[in-house]
Amino acid sequence: MAIKIADYSREPKDNPMSIRRIEVWRYDEKVYSKTYDTLSYKKMINIRDELLWAEEADTAGDWHYIGARIAPLSSYRLEVEDFAGHVTTRKFTLHPKCKGNSQLVTTHFQTSPLYTFLAKPMVDLFRCESGYTFKAMGSKDATLSEDLCKVFKHKPTLLAKIVETYPDLKAIQYSADAKSTGNGREVDETIAVFPFGKHQTSINWNTKIGDIAVGQKISGIPVGHDSTIRVLAVTRTRTDSVDYLEFHPKGLQFRGKWDVCIENPDNPAPLYWLGETSRNWFIFSKQSSGKKRCASTNELRDIASIQNDEPPTLGFPYWADAMAFGLNQPVLRIPLIYKYDGIPDGNAINVKSGKNWIAAEYDSEPREIVILAEKLPDAGEKINIQIQDEAKHKVSYDITIPEM
Repeated sequence: MAIKIADYSREPKDNPMSIRRIEVWRYDEKVYSKTYDTLSYKKMINIRDELLWAEEADTAGDWHYIGARIAPLSSYRLEVEDFAGHVTTRKFTLHPKCKGNSQLVTTHFQTSPLYTFLAKPMVDLFRCESGYTFKAMGSKDATLSEDLCKVFKHKPTLLAKIVETYPDLKAIQYSADAKSTGNGREVDETIAVFPFGKHQTSINWNTKIGDIAVGQKISGIPVGHDSTIRVLAVTRTRTDSVDYLEFHPKGLQFRGKWDVCIENPDNPAPLYWLGETSRNWFIFSKQSSGKKRCASTNELRDIASIQNDEPPTLGFPYWADAMAFGLNQPVLRIPLIYKYDGIPDGNAINVKSGKNWIAAEYDSEPREIVILAEKLPDAGEKINIQIQDEAKHKVSYDITIPEM
């Protein structure tokens, strides 16, 4: 069972997800208990045993995995405690069908019909209602089904269920005209599929999405907790700003690593990965160059090939107050403006007044360079700021100190 819980005693309140203890009782019997006091960095992989990643992760709270035997028509009591000691309880009884149930929200600003919900790849076959078609393909480009809309109900469907129906499934080709997509752009793309076993811990998979060759070598895959078929999937999503590859199930972490290689004949640009919460693109700091770009990480990510030749620029400096050395002191804040390649850390910023070096900090949110007023020259004089972003672009700016 999965339960979504939001802790509104936590800041910021727009995305609260900090829970200390969860217990589930069946009448007077405790059937589940979990305390989340600490989780060391080396055990962070185990977070997937406790939290289930979902595409609508931008909404408040987290989906918690409840590893207990839950029987229908029994009465249960859920008890949740936050880190402030507040305890909330909820009583419920599971029924096969309930009147007045609203449709469960499973996506958030999702362009592709392929997405992840509760750590499993899903295909949004409800789009059959608006004119999408889904064609199942097997080995050697054999057609398994001309139209999955005629085989399955028009609702979000587990990709594993489609694989269960078509064990030789290698890809799903989906298409729709501009009217059906709702964004004025027709679509004709492929979802590449790779089923693997419950106890399989490594994968070597090569496939193609259109003319893009995608190679994945994965080690240290966590062993599955249930008997359902496990599936990897990848598709391409096109937007006005960037085309990128989606890898599912999103959020899947590995005890080993994920080596991914992209060979895009039309765009051999550097590889970037998408931050799922910030929705910003970040360059892989270590990757191969040339026609075939390769990078490594320990979690499935969306990946794009982005050619960015624009270094960061600076906004207008302004005075503010900030805590420094335990005191509230005046500081000069200088906005840093960039689209893709940010600053890895404060060491990438060098500030000088003439030949004198000036200490500066970088505040990644809201992307500003921060300098103590006492370290700066007088108003009207200039300082030089040298910056090197994550893509190794180097740029230098002269800034005039404003009146305080």
